[in-house]
Amino acid sequence: MGLDEDVRLWGDVRSKIVSKLSNEHFKIMCVLHSKYFKHRYNEPCTCNKRILRQWILDLDNKLLK
Repeated sequence: MGLDEDVRLWGDVRSKIVSKLSNEHFKIMCVLHSKYFKHRYNEPCTCNKRILRQWILDLDNKLLK
């Protein structure tokens, strides 16, 4: 996928994140974060809300601004 597709995908996912992150959206977030922040794919523990919020913010800043 290219940058434009990733921006659209993340914008769609981001608009659906209200209070909970579905498993599908979680996996998309993990794929995009590993791609744009150049690390191996990994899934942080969903119990660590601080990391999840940081990854969402990272992707917002990278793809939506």
